Amino acid sequence: MRKIRSIDFKLRDSLNHDREKDFEKDIGRLLDYLSYCFKRGGRLKTFIWVEPTPQHFVGPDGDFHSVLDNFVDVIEENHTRNFTEEDMEQFARDRNMIMEELKDADAHFNASTMRCWPHQRIHGATHAIPWRSALFQKALQDRGMGIDGAVVGIMTPAVYILPTSDFMSNLSYMHPGDCTHWCYTPMSYEPIWHRLHGIFDKMQGN
Repeated sequence: MRKIRSIDFKLRDSLNHDREKDFEKDIGRLLDYLSYCFKRGGRLKTFIWVEPTPQHFVGPDGDFHSVLDNFVDVIEENHTRNFTEEDMEQFARDRNMIMEELKDADAHFNASTMRCWPHQRIHGATHAIPWRSALFQKALQDRGMGIDGAVVGIMTPAVYILPTSDFMSNLSYMHPGDCTHWCYTPMSYEPIWHRLHGIFDKMQGN
């Protein structure tokens, strides 16, 4: 019988502009621990990474304080802007806001009065790979681990990725007022269960 273990790796918001560094450090520790368990002969042979469900705050990529994280007035040590001032002003216009309104909506979200927003990334890009997934895949590659069941080394577990952002990015209307995909309706999770079933089928085939 195949052993299955679920790990709730919670989404954490960093307010010090180092969210990528914090996440990269945390996910690295998790993967190192999984590799350690595998090499010690543990029962955990397969790891399924469920991509964090996307949020729908006002800024780029829908994350909490993503205006603050991507464009700050004061450049702090070891932090650089991801977008130019012109980029952010254009993004604000696309939201039918001026820049000060965009910053205020980003900094002072109130679930009872503020709306959730469909994703609208800078330069018109849509359904881009979320930054957490990009860092997760990089962490796998740095450790010689394969993706979607590909076995790179005999001493690493099989890893699968279950994406969510590609179909949830524009579902802001399904959870008005909370900006994160909690269980507002079970129907929003049907594609996740379908994809999980597909992963189990691949595992059986291997």
